[in-house]
Amino acid sequence: MLNGEQRTESVHTELRWRRKVPLINNLVLWRDLAVVLVGSMIIFFLIIAVATGGEDLWALLQVAGLVLCIMLALLAIAVLVLWALTLGGPVAEFSINSKGIGYEAGKRSKTINSGIVAAGILAGSLNTAGAGMIAKSQEALFISWNEVRSVKIHRRQRVLYVRPKMLVGPIALYCTPDNFSQAETMVREYVPANKIKG
Repeated sequence: MLNGEQRTESVHTELRWRRKVPLINNLVLWRDLAVVLVGSMIIFFLIIAVATGGEDLWALLQVAGLVLCIMLALLAIAVLVLWALTLGGPVAEFSINSKGIGYEAGKRSKTINSGIVAAGILAGSLNTAGAGMIAKSQEALFISWNEVRSVKIHRRQRVLYVRPKMLVGPIALYCTPDNFSQAETMVREYVPANKIKG
């Protein structure tokens, strides 16, 4: 059984490893979630402001704040449930090779995603089933080197955050202490320096 940060193997020009992805103390994850939440709230506020003709902006701000608080509470509950179900965070497999970078969810994460789809179908909830289907579609991702828009290096967390040109499906490579240097070197070998930050 994989336990945290075990098994790193490098064969020729390929580096593959498994790692438990932290949830609670994951600054990269929380930053992304904050961007999504704030962006959603701005869009929500603008739509409501336009729909109401901009009248009573103070009431609109209060409603937006309330919705944001509800979203934060639901997000915190979801993260805690996921943390509990995955025993501290999901295990994922990462790879870097001459073609690009890849990510694949671990077996437990795939089982949870399938369970969410099944629960949604059994409960007659299209939202729940749809959320599970979206999660299933993200179980394996790959970005070829010519599709890389940018790479952000988070040294303290040992994360290489790779964004594709389409801005959909970025991959965070959660490296181990043993392979971070090698992973960074390989990424720098294939990605132009002006696309790398950090």
